Amino acid sequence: VRPSDVWAAIRFTLCCLGHALFTLWRLNPVSLFIRRWRQLHYLNTRMALSIRPRLVDLVTDFFLSGERRKRNLLSWVKSILPWVGQDILDFTACWQDGIVLCALMETISPGACPGFNMLKPHHRVNNCRLGLQLAIRYLQVTH
Repeated sequence: VRPSDVWAAIRFTLCCLGHALFTLWRLNPVSLFIRRWRQLHYLNTRMALSIRPRLVDLVTDFFLSGERRKRNLLSWVKSILPWVGQDILDFTACWQDGIVLCALMETISPGACPGFNMLKPHHRVNNCRLGLQLAIRYLQVTH
């Protein structure tokens, strides 16, 4: 047996052991908790709005799935836009024409888009562009 073969076997064994330890660490509940907390903290520090959620909301949000977050956001949008002419059922079909986005901008920042009810559904691109420009201007959303 050559010494180079022994060293190659030792390096391979150490590499496999390191990979196994790394995999176990990523599956560790503490590691999952830390990664999730960092992700939420990153999202909170990137927000341009100065809204501080309550601690109870942060803890609850920590354990929610992505689908549950979408449902919560959709129910929030429905609660602040009950007067919009179309039913807000999901984030795809109802948002394609940009009218709901402009209505949301008008509700969050009054005076941002006062004529959103005069927007035509067949001008989808222009409506969406207007809604995004309003979000950038009034909510400091980065693009």
